[in-house]
Amino acid sequence: MRDNKLDLLFFSVETNDMVKAINDSPAIRADLKRWGKDARVVTAGFVIVAAATSKTFASSTHVEAQLTAYGVTIDPKLGVSQGGSTAVEFPIGALFAYDISKIEWDNKNDAIVCDLKRDDHGL
Repeated sequence: MRDNKLDLLFFSVETNDMVKAINDSPAIRADLKRWGKDARVVTAGFVIVAAATSKTFASSTHVEAQLTAYGVTIDPKLGVSQGGSTAVEFPIGALFAYDISKIEWDNKNDAIVCDLKRDDHGL
């Protein structure tokens, strides 16, 4: 990163988008339930990318992302498009650092996620 060829990008998913994505996938909910109280969800992360890629993100007024992991797709859309696009795929292991959230299950229906709370353990 010292020679300006690499940059660090921060990505995050809004809590309500993540909760909806989890609740829309019975397979993911079931898998998270199997983890019990140890279940956590990554809600933000730092990724190292080529500097040219980060400059594209920095100059954009419109960001559209589709994140898919284990069959769950989160598709937030922000801002107004100015034209052009950049597609970036992050390989497994590209995540430099991350933020995790603990799952809060609905009291009346324990198969439904009602909220995510940031888990600062280990920070």
